Amino acid sequence: MFTSTLVTIALLLASGAEAIKVTSPSDTTVQSAGSALQLTWDSVSTDPTSFAVVLVNQNSAFLAASPVTLIANQTTSAGSTSLSYPSGSWPAGTGFQVNLVKSTEEVNSILAQSGMFNITASASSASSSAASSSAASTSAAAASSSSRASSSGAATIVQSATSAVYTGNAQTTAAVIPVCVLPSSL
Repeated sequence: MFTSTLVTIALLLASGAEAIKVTSPSDTTVQSAGSALQLTWDSVSTDPTSFAVVLVNQNSAFLAASPVTLIANQTTSAGSTSLSYPSGSWPAGTGFQVNLVKSTEEVNSILAQSGMFNITASASSASSSAASSSAASTSAAAASSSSRASSSGAATIVQSATSAVYTGNAQTTAAVIPVCVLPSSL
């Protein structure tokens, strides 16, 4: 009896049967904050018949109330679903994961987990940020020009405006950077 049980266990392990596996989103996913997120998974007949879906992020700057329940009771055999963020638009940031968990009461009983993915600001908020940054760059350039024209002290500071894009949250920021200091005797 004991030997047949060991053989059965060995055969089950050798068969390569896997539990639920999230296939999307993956670590290459870049999700737009204004779009539905597609969740897909593979399962086998021995998996639970349902699970809950939660969004997590270890960085509380991106998701303060982690985990966020996205679906309380999802049927395993469906294999895919479209997810929406409960308050409308997804939070922008990096390092998000979707966890398939036993239930909303047991969010630490993880059945499967997606790769870490990023969420970018929606097109309308990104273009609004770009317009604000463009205006800030223009103002910075104008301030730089006027300070050059009015400088009559021992030195003139030549400045230029530039902008840099931080792709982690798709926000553009403008900065005024000193380029060189010229003595006034030139």
